[in-house]
Amino acid sequence: MKKISSFILSLCLLFLISPTFFVKAKQDMHDESIYDIIIDRFVDGNPANNGPTNLKEPFMGGDFEGVRTKASYFKKLRFSYVSLGSLAKAEDYRGKKVVDYGQLQPYFGTEADYQKMREALNEEQIKIIADFPINGVSEKNILIPKGEKANWTKPATEKGTINWNLENKQVKKALMKAAADYAYHNQVDGIRLTGIQGVDPTFLNDLMLILKASNPDLVVLSDNDSDANFDVDYDVGKMRAFQEVFKKPNATATSVVKNIREDREVNPRLLMIDDVNNTRFSEHTKISKGESSPQLKLALTTLFTLPGTPIMMYGTENEMSGESPPDTLGMMEFKENNELTDYIGKLQKIRSDNPTLRNGSFKLLNHQDGFVAYERYDDKKKWLVVVNNTDQTQQMNLSEKAIGKNRELVSLLDEEKIYASPNQKYRIALDREQAEIFEIQPRKNVEFPYLSLAVVGTLFVLLMITIVIGGVRKKKGGRNIVYLFKKG
Repeated sequence: MKKISSFILSLCLLFLISPTFFVKAKQDMHDESIYDIIIDRFVDGNPANNGPTNLKEPFMGGDFEGVRTKASYFKKLRFSYVSLGSLAKAEDYRGKKVVDYGQLQPYFGTEADYQKMREALNEEQIKIIADFPINGVSEKNILIPKGEKANWTKPATEKGTINWNLENKQVKKALMKAAADYAYHNQVDGIRLTGIQGVDPTFLNDLMLILKASNPDLVVLSDNDSDANFDVDYDVGKMRAFQEVFKKPNATATSVVKNIREDREVNPRLLMIDDVNNTRFSEHTKISKGESSPQLKLALTTLFTLPGTPIMMYGTENEMSGESPPDTLGMMEFKENNELTDYIGKLQKIRSDNPTLRNGSFKLLNHQDGFVAYERYDDKKKWLVVVNNTDQTQQMNLSEKAIGKNRELVSLLDEEKIYASPNQKYRIALDREQAEIFEIQPRKNVEFPYLSLAVVGTLFVLLMITIVIGGVRKKKGGRNIVYLFKKG
């Protein structure tokens, strides 16, 4: 392994010296979606490896075996990536206080447990993202040479942790090697660099080049805003806008839809309604214990239909709440007959089955208070998304110029159809706190069931006319109505 690691590092350093060596287009994340978990807080598959519980923020027992048992669950929700958090040996359940980048967290299981989990996810065609913490690691980190702490580290905010002195070339080299070994040995498909606050973007870009040297398809992202060239842009402002817009009815959606380019963005943004470091969405929207808020469905509909890469925190489907960690990171609960889980799976299927919803252009058609409508379109397809986050029924009329002539709007959530009215308008009405996704299709011929109803209706009208005419004739000629029928 050491020989392999040395070879990788040499290759990486060559890449740094000559960036045109191994040049490849960035990994395109427009087609992907990410389910974000904390291993320790997900499923306890093997109680024998549980970590200490006497800490301020105790371990709760989640492990690789627990994640393995839920591979089919991720598949049901149709996520293409699972973000596992940090895998490294650390002093805390989140893996931030890393002691040894080169070892797996023993409280999560063995190397064999990890490989079984990875194989189970791969069988379901689910890729893995792992965190690589940079700053805020343990002061006992084994990368620090004996007697070199003053030269290798800088003070960190939390007691017992350090930041790396990245002005020291030896530190840079050691950290780059540790990151390359980490990605290679754990055979991950993506790396999320965490603890990057204040880290020079140039160093991050160099680190990304090294990470991709041995695996050009590796996805690299972050958990914080940065000017570095990540494959997906972290956008905490957009997340807070989601929470502000959807936490109650009638809020204007300007902060969510503004600054979205009409054409396809080169670098997708992470679309999220909550993440590991911030207040949970359901903390804002919860009504009372046991009751579900309709605003979560509206936010999720928008999350999976706007341009970008959706990332959803574990527990969102159970309306996990809390203002900050560790309260926001409770143990996962799996509910049977969970309506939200089914709804997320349905949204994901619509998105994954239709490239236009992932890669098409964006056009805002309407946004007034909490009533929003927008198009996703390309040269082959056109979709319409309508979200009514108000406390009353809303409607809008779209012209044939906007939708197209001889079209029908096919609702994918309620399975209804809308046709143009005689005045060439498509009238869309939505009940309060409801959302809908329409596929705009060429209008088909009148379907048989509708044709049958039309024929029956016409015959009924003719029958009424016959009866009325017969009544008039009875008064004039004294003939019996029954006699008229008999004589035809």
